[in-house]
Amino acid sequence: MNLHQQFVKLGQDHKIIVYKIQAILPRIYNEGIYKKYADDIYEYARKYAGVSSGVVDKIIHTYTKIADKPALQMAIKTAGIHKVALVANLATKHNQEILAKKVCTMSKAAVVQFAKDTRGNTNDTLKIELDSEMQFLFNQLKPENMSNKEALRQILLGLTQNTKPPQSKNFPGEKAKSRYIPAKNKQATIHKTNGKCAFQNCHKPYSHIHHIKPFSESKNHHPDNLMPLCKEHHEIMHNGDSKTDRMYQTYTQTISSRPWPTPMVLTGMPSSS
Repeated sequence: MNLHQQFVKLGQDHKIIVYKIQAILPRIYNEGIYKKYADDIYEYARKYAGVSSGVVDKIIHTYTKIADKPALQMAIKTAGIHKVALVANLATKHNQEILAKKVCTMSKAAVVQFAKDTRGNTNDTLKIELDSEMQFLFNQLKPENMSNKEALRQILLGLTQNTKPPQSKNFPGEKAKSRYIPAKNKQATIHKTNGKCAFQNCHKPYSHIHHIKPFSESKNHHPDNLMPLCKEHHEIMHNGDSKTDRMYQTYTQTISSRPWPTPMVLTGMPSSS
């Protein structure tokens, strides 16, 4: 074993030890064991395991939420307190095993996205600064008696829906033998969402083309069986079976069956002279 391999192994061993420390600290706190060796739990954790006060707070606070959820308590040993804390507010006695599986098999970024989607906290605020010329142009496009927000929505919808789909509807790839997705199919799939992740309210650029019905079962690369996803939502799609996952499946079926949009014309627009 060379130095690099030794270093990697030590890093892996260190992570396992840290997670085990995080898992047993609540018991030491609840049973008052720390009182024999330190003035408080913070001094005990820092003195004997090098755990910061901030991490101690997170461990104790999270554990109070999962005290009756043994599956998530066990997940701390495998995934660590930080990932478990992300789903602690979502946990119930009925879904604890599903959540434990997710935190143990998915990356932290995917767990963050999963928790955000499950809470429904997907509304982002975007502020746009307009100079005098842009304000003039916007006012020219804005219909009377319409809010700025709704006017901008219609303008953006008009621009988005006025793009043309690929001309041919005869796509190769049905009953395909290779996992390679033909460029024509990929282009049509990306066009559905203008290069964005297909999951509802996600505005990230796509990074993966996902088969709605697994390729191993369908042997199908048709655009109706494909959807563009960001890295996190692609990872989520391949993990677990929860309410949120079923929401993804419903949305994929909806978006894959949509007809190509027709151009939208803004009503009440000033006529050009």
